Amino acid sequence: MTTTFRKLALGAFLTVSALSTVTMTSCNKEETLVCDTGYEGSDCKTEVRAKYIKTWNAEDVTPSGSKLLYSCPIASSTGSVTSVIISKSFGDGIFDNNINATISGTTITISPQTPDNDGFTVEGTGTLANGKIQWTYTITPPISLGSPLTNTGVWN
Repeated sequence: MTTTFRKLALGAFLTVSALSTVTMTSCNKEETLVCDTGYEGSDCKTEVRAKYIKTWNAEDVTPSGSKLLYSCPIASSTGSVTSVIISKSFGDGIFDNNINATISGTTITISPQTPDNDGFTVEGTGTLANGKIQWTYTITPPISLGSPLTNTGVWN
């Protein structure tokens, strides 16, 4: 009976020791928080687009080297948490209607669209770093009115 008791005690001790080791190890590991799409932060409650929502001071450069200086608000969209609306002042006011864009981390993307339904399309991407958006976007007129123009810009 003493041998059986020792085996049971040893088995119980090893089981408790193993569980304690696993528990202690998991407490010491830094866990990586995975937020739902469109959210970030230590509590996953901050919208990724929040850092884009403001009125930006734009300085865009055309292919000919001309500078376009203007202000352009970006606002939340009522659609997805990753959607924003760029003011019609984009591109120095070439459009009569706002432009839709999406946010993914530090990238803002303007998918090809025709905001005014007049044949002029816009598309492009921007990268947010150090409080500035570095843009490259193309405005394409209807074929009869000319060639596409690709502008670059820095917004702060």
